[in-house]
Amino acid sequence: MDVVVGVARVDVYTLADLLGHEDPAFTLRRYVHRVQGAAEKARKAIGKRYRLAA
Repeated sequence: MDVVVGVARVDVYTLADLLGHEDPAFTLRRYVHRVQGAAEKARKAIGKRYRLAA
């Protein structure tokens, strides 16, 4: 399911609605898993954003 959210760029609220879940937090707890290398990718994106803002 994390592939749907990540690759297709579907927000968790839409995904929860499509799956019939009242609470998007349930969808996250049930289907979303850690992605290897994601922390480094996030650090780079945040760093880039701060450099652009400075």
